[in-house]
Amino acid sequence: MLQPYEIRIGLKEHSNPVTPKAYTPKSPSGPLPPDSANESSDDKGIIGAILDKSSRIGQEHAVAMKLALEDFYQKSIQSFSLHIRNSQGDPLLAAIAAKDLIDNQKVQAIIGPQTWAETSLVAEISSQKRIPFLSLAEATPEWAMKKWHFLLQSSPSQIMQMKAIAEIVKSWKLYNITMIYEDGDSSSTKILSQLSEALTKFGTELSNAIAIPPLVSSSLSQQLEKLREGQCRVIIVHLSFPLALNLFETAKRMNIMGEGNVWITTGSFTSLVHSLNASTISNMQGVIGVKSYIPKLFPQYADFYRRFRKKFSSENFEEFNYEPGIFAAEAYDAARIVVDAMRETNQIGGQLLLDKIMLSNFTG
Repeated sequence: MLQPYEIRIGLKEHSNPVTPKAYTPKSPSGPLPPDSANESSDDKGIIGAILDKSSRIGQEHAVAMKLALEDFYQKSIQSFSLHIRNSQGDPLLAAIAAKDLIDNQKVQAIIGPQTWAETSLVAEISSQKRIPFLSLAEATPEWAMKKWHFLLQSSPSQIMQMKAIAEIVKSWKLYNITMIYEDGDSSSTKILSQLSEALTKFGTELSNAIAIPPLVSSSLSQQLEKLREGQCRVIIVHLSFPLALNLFETAKRMNIMGEGNVWITTGSFTSLVHSLNASTISNMQGVIGVKSYIPKLFPQYADFYRRFRKKFSSENFEEFNYEPGIFAAEAYDAARIVVDAMRETNQIGGQLLLDKIMLSNFTG
């Protein structure tokens, strides 16, 4: 098995814009408060975050970033505040939030959001203003970071994930491989290329690629019917979480989940399976999921896990499961990188802060 990824076989094993607020950790000797309405720009370090708090990913991002600032504050006398804006997954709202954070809140760096459509608009604004922007989107095209010099990808490269999937295909001697991806997601082009390259090294190839519209429509059933009629043996699902859920519900209703095909999900879906209830997971029995591996034996993870569950449950009590996933870990590391860099540059932003962020090197 490839080191950075773990494989789950049988998913049954897993059990309106908000009012702008800033999160500022208080004295270590006292309890840390929830979001406060403190919008003062007197803080020595000001960080902005643009998240979709209506999604599980955005909820995990928000809690993890707050924990990162709490941990930093325990070891430093410097003050930082985190200004979170809820984009609701809307690129236009994300762009408006970026302008507000930069022009009004005077943030020195921005973290998020989680989709490429939002990231591309925020990257244009942040680069114009020379504000470092750490994207949490799953994949960022290489051309984008050449065009927007203040854009950084803080999520890991997907190439290791594609290699892990290729290893599965090779070990089981599987052929006739189809990938289902989300139409309109420009990052999927890079993912398709990485998967094709990984498969070629093992003497096989991607037979077909099916683009699914981001909005639920009758075309989903039509596309799945093509799989039934074809010679497909392996179906790799690389879709956003809501769209993948709809795909599996439709596939089960059409009775094609167990017709001799092997279904493999990428990390964009597998990494959120822990948030599902048993009845939803029942639609996906037998699916193989590949996701990022999080070492859980280190003492610092045990502390993070405990504190994350406590804070997440208090802020998102309606959720089914309070456990952190890889998206929480990525957001925590991104916030830690920013505050460490801001501390070393004495809160001087712009190019100096960008350079310091790019030199960051630590075990997350």
